Amino acid sequence: MNTIGKRYGILAVCSALLIALDQWAKSMAYNTLRVNGPLVLIKGVFELLYSENRGAAFGILQGKQWFFFLVAAAVVIAVLVFVAKLPSGSRYLPLYIAMILLLSGAVGNLIDRAVRGFVVDFFYFSLIDFPIFNVADCYVVCAAGLLILLIGFFYKILLSRTIGAEGIGIYQMIFPIYGVCYALTTSGSEIAISRFVSRENGSGRPERARHVLTV
Repeated sequence: MNTIGKRYGILAVCSALLIALDQWAKSMAYNTLRVNGPLVLIKGVFELLYSENRGAAFGILQGKQWFFFLVAAAVVIAVLVFVAKLPSGSRYLPLYIAMILLLSGAVGNLIDRAVRGFVVDFFYFSLIDFPIFNVADCYVVCAAGLLILLIGFFYKILLSRTIGAEGIGIYQMIFPIYGVCYALTTSGSEIAISRFVSRENGSGRPERARHVLTV
């Protein structure tokens, strides 16, 4: 990754492959699950359930299409700028991978909104009533998880001991992207936990609700 052209080329190829996988999965869900109904893989735990999401990841902020176009455009620009400024060296390869995943997730869902007016979701953990999601959402979650590990552990130690001013600049540049990813990914978990606890309390099983909150 010594030249910007090479970086952008690898970014484009890898993102195109991941986006193609996302769009293929959504197309299969649209053409099969929408017509034939849900496919239960693990009864009471996990199934493929067709859903049309007009909000953000995991179904939040419904009906704000213009907002998500702006957010997606901002994410694409931020990723391109970040990749251009990323120093060379294998030390920063995990950050580069995180940017590929983040870009793929943002563009994958953006294509759905532009073409269909909504995002196709189909992964559903019925056990905890987790908000339905898709492959692009998984990319964003993986990117967020990778950034959390890098910023929270590896780069934090590296910044203070070896990278110096350059590393501090990288840390400050990526932190806003990390914040957005973290907010999007944790919102789904919070919604799922809230629904599960409310359902268990309503069904007269408060001990299960307490156990989930304790964990």
